[in-house]
Amino acid sequence: MQRKTIVYSLMAIIITAVILFTSACGTTTATIATTAGKPSGEQTITLNLATENNTIDPNRASWVSERTIIVQCFDGLLAFDAGLNLVPMVAKEMPTVANKGISADGLTYTIKLKNTVTWSDGTKVTAKDFVFSIKRLFDPTLAAEYESFYSNIVGGDAYYGSAAKTAAEQSALKDAIGVRAVDDYTLEIKLTGALPTFLDLLALWPVYPIRQDMVDAHGENWAQPDANGAMPYYIGNGPFIIKEWVQNDHYTLVPNPNYWGVKPILTKIVFKEIQDANTALAAYKNNELDQSGVPGGTESATMADPTLSPQILRYPTLTTYWLRFNMTVAPFNNLLVREAISCAIDRQSYIDKSGAA
Repeated sequence: MQRKTIVYSLMAIIITAVILFTSACGTTTATIATTAGKPSGEQTITLNLATENNTIDPNRASWVSERTIIVQCFDGLLAFDAGLNLVPMVAKEMPTVANKGISADGLTYTIKLKNTVTWSDGTKVTAKDFVFSIKRLFDPTLAAEYESFYSNIVGGDAYYGSAAKTAAEQSALKDAIGVRAVDDYTLEIKLTGALPTFLDLLALWPVYPIRQDMVDAHGENWAQPDANGAMPYYIGNGPFIIKEWVQNDHYTLVPNPNYWGVKPILTKIVFKEIQDANTALAAYKNNELDQSGVPGGTESATMADPTLSPQILRYPTLTTYWLRFNMTVAPFNNLLVREAISCAIDRQSYIDKSGAA
């Protein structure tokens, strides 16, 4: 969610939303479930993605709306808790130099996996699932946008840049990538240079595990709905599964019956794809959404609305915005024009007011 002002239909929804967005972290969910108690009956929340996703393939995804779906369906090696601290997820423990999870030179990570983690079809998640995903991230035909985050992995960039090479050369480069399954529940990753942020990267979606058999059998369709909106090949290891994806309309997620971790409290999540902010707010007012952003330009009027103002929650988000020039087209290919625009921008006002919505 990139807006700073969020409208909720009930204060109780705030609690539900916290449970929703932290359900992939066992520690946080367990704490909420213990303190708040598990409610009875159907627990459904209806939210708005505000767009149609290009992909929900973890290796290929880029946008917040795409990741919003992915993180409900997949768990990675590590995760961030509510305080943004790294915690083990599929990993058995946090890799450290002391427990030999990180070599003294910082170039080799040896990660022990839990042997209790299962896919949504009940089969075990193993180190090979992570090996397949990480190597696939560097596949030159995939053109994964966040490949560069992981370029310190031995051989990754060489394979990613091998589009012009023969199939045999590409295969050799893929085999040379520095990731392997030592055994079913031990993953080894080798780096070209020490990278202090590498553990943080292991908590992100591009290196979530992926089922090779689904990709091999169905290609790009593994992460796409069939004609009936079902997703039979989208097998994840997270707390939810996708029951239905009606493109340009909505997703319906339900709990994964084979989830290995703390069971989610929500019994259904509906993500609508209402792209117009004013239409989304109208849907919220009509009780068709449990949450809506405030449309840009209406902040003052919405804040002054006595029926809506008590339901408004404002909070900071981990989002960075910036302005940049496309220097390949006129007039921005002219240095003097760029300097003039730069001088004309009131930076402090931009900082103070641009996040009002």
